[in-house]
Amino acid sequence: MTMTREDDREKLAILYHLGRMTWPDLPLSHAEFERQVTRSLEVGGGREGNPVSASSWMDRLRLRDWWLAAACLQREDPVCREKAWTRLVAGTVPVTGRLLTDSLMEKARQIYGADEEARDRAVSGFWGLLLAGQAEKSRGPLERYDGTSPLIPWILTVFHNQLVDGTRKRPKEHGEIPPETTRPERIDLPEAVVRRFVDRAEQWLASLSDSEVLTLALVWCHGLTQRQVAEVLGKHESNTSRDLRRMRDSFRLMTRDLTDGDEVGGDLDQDEVWETCLMREMGHVLAANERLRAIPFPGVVVGS
Repeated sequence: MTMTREDDREKLAILYHLGRMTWPDLPLSHAEFERQVTRSLEVGGGREGNPVSASSWMDRLRLRDWWLAAACLQREDPVCREKAWTRLVAGTVPVTGRLLTDSLMEKARQIYGADEEARDRAVSGFWGLLLAGQAEKSRGPLERYDGTSPLIPWILTVFHNQLVDGTRKRPKEHGEIPPETTRPERIDLPEAVVRRFVDRAEQWLASLSDSEVLTLALVWCHGLTQRQVAEVLGKHESNTSRDLRRMRDSFRLMTRDLTDGDEVGGDLDQDEVWETCLMREMGHVLAANERLRAIPFPGVVVGS
């Protein structure tokens, strides 16, 4: 991997060790890490139309998502790779909290309706496509993931586009294409719109009580399930569910209606703009919040 700046090399060295600490059970060798970085920079450069520096890539990197994808793609350690795929398949969608597999099946249902066999075939076949591609010498869509957008929503977008493309090729078998059209894997928004979302999200975080911050940290920062949160807090799961729903509703109320006039053109509606900002920026907002960062991972409690 060619680096032109010494500070980039130092940052990448730190990034490597951060990744090893983030996913201790998904180790990547340093050589594999460098290969994945090179791949990601090439992907980013191809999308932007200009070379992407390691520094600018790291500024936008979602390390946890990227490392998981890299562990899925690496071929040095089959055990690590299998663990990574198990983690990925068991992932949840940030906006809804639903399992990724359930969300994939729901998208397949929009296309295939009551044809259960076709739905199952589409979802099961997608996992192979994600890694291997459609032709013997082609690369799978996961090779196009550079870590600068949330992994799970990105996978859902890839799956949606695959379903739409398949329907266009077989219109008589599966009827009309749903009104939802093919989505870009990355959507660019005006800086003013993004800044508006970040400001409102920070205001929402500041308005939370200490107990709400604790719940949010356990779910968003530490990745606990609703049931695990209830166990840690000594509450009934239904109460935890109600608390999370109330927090989601208040967050949506405070951060919605981000656009003013024709800021984003006519291609995106308010919901799409909001969801794009949520997926791209909320992780950074949460990571920078001092109240959330002060809450440690309750490993002993959850593991008991």
